Amino acid sequence: MFHCLSGTGADPVCSDLTNTTWYKLKTVIESVMSQLDAQVRFGFTSIYGTNPSAGGMCPALQGMLTNDISPALHNAATISALYDGLAAAPNSAQSGTKVEAPVSAAISTLAQVLAADATPGSKNIVLLTDGQADYCDDSNALCAPDSVVFRLQKAHAAGITTLVLGMQTSLFDLPPGLLQSFANAGAGEATLAPVRANGTTFDFYDQCAAVPGWAADLTESGNPHARGSTLGSYSTAMGPSAPYLPNGANGSELASRLSAALKSCSFDLAGQLQIDPSKLTGAAVAIAGANVSQDATNGWGLASNKKTIVLNGSACATWRMPQSTGITFDFPCGSIIP
Repeated sequence: MFHCLSGTGADPVCSDLTNTTWYKLKTVIESVMSQLDAQVRFGFTSIYGTNPSAGGMCPALQGMLTNDISPALHNAATISALYDGLAAAPNSAQSGTKVEAPVSAAISTLAQVLAADATPGSKNIVLLTDGQADYCDDSNALCAPDSVVFRLQKAHAAGITTLVLGMQTSLFDLPPGLLQSFANAGAGEATLAPVRANGTTFDFYDQCAAVPGWAADLTESGNPHARGSTLGSYSTAMGPSAPYLPNGANGSELASRLSAALKSCSFDLAGQLQIDPSKLTGAAVAIAGANVSQDATNGWGLASNKKTIVLNGSACATWRMPQSTGITFDFPCGSIIP
């Protein structure tokens, strides 16, 4: 992610960081966070490691998150300060020194952390990547992407959706359509196998069975250690979700999609308070100052637990627009059950 996007140069790290995938992706996501800072509990973790077999260290392989910031509202400034302050990768091609990208291991740990978060609302990962995943090693570039698809599909099955923001690098021998596969897997959609041109899914086992990271994931998956096995589940078609590219238009689209994905339309009352459903006359709900009617189809309603307010249909869609930054609830004193 630190190679130059344009121009040529022998060094692994571009002398102009603004001319790198790292900078382009960072700029877009920081803009998105600033737009949704008061509405979304953003957290942050980097995908980082160096090859342990060559004297490096890779916390992700031990189930650790690096540069971790826990999710919270109004977190954009804190995250940006850390993100902007991260050092560029060392200008080295030496194994054990150069930075690796243990994407599948990081996603596995992050999914566990998110699954344990009891805060109401949907849970999402925004994956910023150039597609060059590995196991903190220099193994076959075909293998780790299969692990990434596996982890993204497993996270989605646990209720965690992944949105992909990326620019696939052309500097290395990566399968074409790699980011598309990640986007489909993260959305729980039909996913094409990220194999090289004229390749088949048999290539995964044939080329990866001897790669320790891939073999360990195969054992975890429960699939047989036999030719034809894969980590990810693949189809002959691909789903509709596409990766977002780091440009202004897609940044705006990503912000809108994040709003729709991340802003909950259910609101739990604090403590043990409940609302008497027979005394809702005079109650009011307003989004950005505009009143919302009580309506089971396109307005607000009270859940059966008597303490959760739910926005339905068009009311939920209105709340999830990026410009909808405030919601108020006003219930008469007589309607509250202590």
